[in-house]
Amino acid sequence: MQDELMLLDRARALDNDALAEIHNAYYTAIHRYISLRIGDEQTVEDLTSEVFMRFLNALRDKSAPRNTLRGWLFGVA
Repeated sequence: MQDELMLLDRARALDNDALAEIHNAYYTAIHRYISLRIGDEQTVEDLTSEVFMRFLNALRDKSAPRNTLRGWLFGVA
């Protein structure tokens, strides 16, 4: 949990390495979560990308999560 909070702090500063680490850590799980609900692979890919775009937008407008990165991402998904 502490590592996730530190990663989230770095992401809030728009640290590219932190953003890539978050994407790499959560992409597969988010993709799987969405694919269990949606049958079309292209739509699954689009929606998975949308989750990460919303996260980036939330970071930019300062509305990103403070301490629940995983919950926030899955909530968007």
